[in-house]
Amino acid sequence: MSSSTLENRSVTLADIAREVGVTPITVHNALNGKGRVSPGMRERVLETAREMGYQSNLLARSLATGRAMALGVLAYRIESNLAARQLAAVENEAQKHGYHLVVAAHNHDPQRALEALREMTARRMDGVISISSTANMQPGVVEGLKTLQLPTVFSFHEPHGPRESDCVTIDQQQGARKAVDFLLRQGRNKIAFLSGPRGRLVTETRLEGFEMALRAAGFEPSTAPRAFAEDFSPRHGKSEAHQLLESKPDAIFCASDGLAASVLRAARDRWLRVPADLMVIGFDDSLLCEATDPTLTSVQMPIEEVGRECVRRLLFRLENPQDWSPQTQRLNCRLIRRESA
Repeated sequence: MSSSTLENRSVTLADIAREVGVTPITVHNALNGKGRVSPGMRERVLETAREMGYQSNLLARSLATGRAMALGVLAYRIESNLAARQLAAVENEAQKHGYHLVVAAHNHDPQRALEALREMTARRMDGVISISSTANMQPGVVEGLKTLQLPTVFSFHEPHGPRESDCVTIDQQQGARKAVDFLLRQGRNKIAFLSGPRGRLVTETRLEGFEMALRAAGFEPSTAPRAFAEDFSPRHGKSEAHQLLESKPDAIFCASDGLAASVLRAARDRWLRVPADLMVIGFDDSLLCEATDPTLTSVQMPIEEVGRECVRRLLFRLENPQDWSPQTQRLNCRLIRRESA
C-alpha cells in the first residue's frame, strides 16, 4: 500500500500486520505489551507503527473527535471457541474504523468482572462490548458494566427488564424451528427434545422453537418426549438420552452438540441405526460435529456476524448519542446437514 493511500485514511492494525508479515493480534499484543511476542518482533512492530504514523494518526483522530479511539471488550472466557471467534470478528471490524481494543475476561465471576472493569476505567475508552456465551450472564457482571456509564452492547446476553443497552444475539427460536421443520419434512412424527437445565435462556428459547414447530405441523407439543440434563456438555446427557429412547422416538432434537453426542452414544448402546432408525440434530455447529460417528447435523449460529454487528451498533451509539432507543437484534441461524439426519 502506498504512503499516499495511507495518508488519506487511518492506519489500522491490519495495515501494520501486512507490512510486518504477522497477524493483527500479534501487532495488538506488541503495541500493548501483551502476549508472547519476542523483544525483536515487538521492536519491529513498534518501529513499523511509527513509520506508518499509527500512533500519531490515533492521536490526531482522538483530538479531532474527542474520543480515545478505544473500545473495551469484556469476555466471559478468552479461550472459549465461541468467545474467540467473536473476539476476532470484533477486532477486525473495530480496526476498519480505526479503533483498538482493551480486552479482559471474567470467567463468569462477578468479582473478577468488577476488577477487570476497574482496570478498564483506568484507561480511557469510548464504549464496551460484553462478549458472553449463550447462557445467562450473572447479574453482578451486568451491574458492574453499568458502573462504567459508557455505551454498552451485549453479545448473546439479553438483559431482563427495561432495555438500557443494545444486544446482538441469534434467533434461538428460529434455529430450533428450522431443525424440527427439517425433521418433520423427513417424515419423522415422534420427535423428542433434550436440553440442559430448565431456566437457562438456551433451554427455554430452544424449547419454545421446538414446540412452535410441532404446533404449526398439527402436533400437540405437550405429548412430545423431553428430558433435561444438568449441563450441555458431552459428559452429560447419556442417562437422559436413554430415558428418551425408552419412548421410542424416531428423531431427537438436542439443544447442544454435546448432548447430541450423548444421544449418538446411547443409540449405539441400543443398536439403533442413525439416521435410519433415529435422526439426531444438535445446536451450535461446533468442532464436535465432524468428530462424531456418524457426523452430526447441527444448527449453525452466525457467531462472527454477531461480533461484527456489536461493533457497528456501538459505533452507531457513539455517532448518534441523542438516539437513545436500545435495540435487540436477532440474527438467523442455518441448518448444516451431515450424516445424522
